[in-house]
Amino acid sequence: MDWSMEKIEDILLKIDSLKSELDGLRPFDEDRMNKVEQTFRLWWNYHSNAIEGNQLTLGETKMLLMHGLTAKGKPLKDHEDIKGHNDVVQLLGGIISEGRPLNETLIRELHKALLREPYLVKAETPDGKPTSKMIKIGEYKTLPNNVRTSTGETHFYASPEETPSMMTDLIDWYNKSEQEELHPVLIAAYFHYKFVCIHPFDDGNGRMSRILMNLILIKHGYVPGILKIEDRNTTYIPALEDADTGNVEGFIAYIANTELDSITKYLKGIKGVNIDEPDDLQKRFALLDKKVSGLELERGRYKNNEVLYDHFRNWIEPFLKELRVILDQTKKYFKQCNIILLIDGDQLVKEFTLTGNLSQIISNSLANVKEGIQVVYVLKDFDKAGLNSFDIQVSIELKFFETAYELYCRNTNSKIGKSYLEYLTVDEIKEIVTREGKNLADMIEKKIEEGMN
Repeated sequence: MDWSMEKIEDILLKIDSLKSELDGLRPFDEDRMNKVEQTFRLWWNYHSNAIEGNQLTLGETKMLLMHGLTAKGKPLKDHEDIKGHNDVVQLLGGIISEGRPLNETLIRELHKALLREPYLVKAETPDGKPTSKMIKIGEYKTLPNNVRTSTGETHFYASPEETPSMMTDLIDWYNKSEQEELHPVLIAAYFHYKFVCIHPFDDGNGRMSRILMNLILIKHGYVPGILKIEDRNTTYIPALEDADTGNVEGFIAYIANTELDSITKYLKGIKGVNIDEPDDLQKRFALLDKKVSGLELERGRYKNNEVLYDHFRNWIEPFLKELRVILDQTKKYFKQCNIILLIDGDQLVKEFTLTGNLSQIISNSLANVKEGIQVVYVLKDFDKAGLNSFDIQVSIELKFFETAYELYCRNTNSKIGKSYLEYLTVDEIKEIVTREGKNLADMIEKKIEEGMN
């Protein structure tokens, strides 16, 4: 559909009419308002993350946010992404009430809260070879983050060199638009599009664009516009691509219609209408998810570089980080603390300190793995006066078979294996790390007792 500004103005009039009706109901019934805001926060967290590929369902997102329950078999990274996004959404009310201006400092702060901590992702070298890069938080990109479209063409975002000045220009444009009293929905929509065109960060740009769009809307008394996962490939992405060719009106109209839908539902909720139930389309997609999952289970998933990297990102790296926390508590007792990394039984890396980037080395080595990886944490020369010196080793083995993997903890002689269709869960990682930590403490205590006798 061709959108003219006249047609967009009609949508804005409908939005403002509903906003006037909503404002006329203030002060809202507190219980109703809390329920509506909780529902919108759930929708916002679920849909914005799902658009970026997050695997948690709406129900799993709800259980995580309301009860802290993790979804079995779903990536740890997906849980952390939901939590980080929810943290940022909850920050917005305070930001607005404090009157904080929308500027680059605030944007970088929100990005840092969204992503929480640096992490590795797959990448390509300029000549197209697979590699990995560390995602920095709260910092503008230092490497290009262009993407390939479905046609194989490259879509170019702002270069790292252009990004700082373009972000300054964006904030200048925003302040000018506020002073000229451009309609808030138009400001929010244009800001969203301009931010996406820059893509200022290594990762998280899509979620940030929707967060900043809604920050502008909420600041002006409107409600969060919930861009839905169902729209991703049919409306949202096509509208962004169309805007790149000069038809920005189509994207503006999409955002305006999204806000119209949101404020309609918000008003119904404040009036006491139940807005929690998913509509028929959501139910249909939930059934489709089950059908697709069933096909995947039937076909299986086989070992290849992509599968290994997927598992590395979603549970192996988080597991090694959790284990490192335990080791950091004991390294002060020893003169030297190193790591030995073996690939398929051959020592790949000579001993290096615990501060070395183990995750980076493993990530770069995955393409060469045929059978498995062994990580040996070596704690050398117990260093306390009056006691005999001793060494401790903690050995972790990851074995990769055709359709399954196995984690073997040599010190506790414990194994856990799964098909490549499943990740280790957050609870399983915590259980394993706790068990290894207790065993490590037992080993040290036993050595101390032996040295005192």
